[in-house]
Amino acid sequence: MVEEEGTAEEKDFDFAYGQMTTKVKILNDYLEGKTWLAGDKMTVADIRLTLVQLSLQTAVMNQNLRDSLPYLSKHFNMVC
Repeated sequence: MVEEEGTAEEKDFDFAYGQMTTKVKILNDYLEGKTWLAGDKMTVADIRLTLVQLSLQTAVMNQNLRDSLPYLSKHFNMVC
């Protein structure tokens, strides 16, 4: 019998991390050339995104991933 590498929790984390990475890269690409998510002023959407991003940065986003998201980082700094 061949044992699979990693626990179920590790596999779940890896899957969720991959999904999160895909989504933040989409957001990063969307923000290229923009200051705000919608329109020409900060909205509640910008604040909410920043709060979610703060949670992700605190809990799971490593520095390499953050460095690969220049437009999302710029947006984060504009709101904070």
